[in-house]
Amino acid sequence: MQNILNEATASEKGVYIRLERSDVCSVSWYYENKSGSMSNADDTALDADQNIFLDNDIFSTAENLERLLPVMLTFSDKDGKTIAYANLSYDLLLQEKGSFLKRKGD
Repeated sequence: MQNILNEATASEKGVYIRLERSDVCSVSWYYENKSGSMSNADDTALDADQNIFLDNDIFSTAENLERLLPVMLTFSDKDGKTIAYANLSYDLLLQEKGSFLKRKGD
C-alpha cells in the first residue's frame, strides 16, 4: 500500500495533516471516545501536499489526560472504501519540545 500520510502536526491550534496521495476523499479520526471526519462538500478528493485541518480538541484532551494520546486516522476514497489507516500518538510533553504526532513505531 502506497504511503498516504506525508505529515501530521498538532498544537493548541489544532491538528493538521498533509497527504501524499490524491485519491483520498475523506479522513475520519478517533481518539479517547471522540471522533470526527472531514471531506469536501462536493465529495471531490482532498488536496495532496496541502495542510488539512482536522480537529482542535486533541491538545486539550492530551493535556487533561497527562499521557500519550493514541489517535487513529482512516482514509477513504470517493466510494467510501477505506484505502488506508494511520495509527498515531500525540504526546503533550514532546509537543512542548517542538515534536509532532508520531506514527506508531517511530
